[in-house]
Amino acid sequence: MPNNKIVTIKEALEGVTAKTFANIKYPIELMKQIPQGKNITSASKELVDKYFPKLLSKKFMKDIMRRDSWDKPTCTVIKMFIPFAMEPKIHPAEHRYYSIEELCALCSFPTDWKFANLNYVQRHARLGNAVMPNFMKAIAETIKKEILKT
Repeated sequence: MPNNKIVTIKEALEGVTAKTFANIKYPIELMKQIPQGKNITSASKELVDKYFPKLLSKKFMKDIMRRDSWDKPTCTVIKMFIPFAMEPKIHPAEHRYYSIEELCALCSFPTDWKFANLNYVQRHARLGNAVMPNFMKAIAETIKKEILKT
């Protein structure tokens, strides 16, 4: 039977060396106001208005600029990389988005996974579209044991 242990971000990123970062200017002053497990609603109204002057609906704010927590698993990495939006998520301790190596680890890919001449956004999209290896392994093991009875 598959291992049902939930892996925290701290466990997934242990020993990972971050090398490949998004080539964008990070909104550091805004990120500094978002604690672990929180989102843009923790930031001051002045900074929210500065970075999101046309944000008309407060209803979507809970999904914007989320910072992960070390002691929880991350939520799904999605294909879209839109800085200052729902994806990407903010690193738990540093004022930046995850590196490609960290995203690989969070998605259960080897951190040295080879992407053929793709930039950060394209690599992020590949990971967001992928079925995570550990998830697929659990499905295969369950099929083998419960359906094929081998």
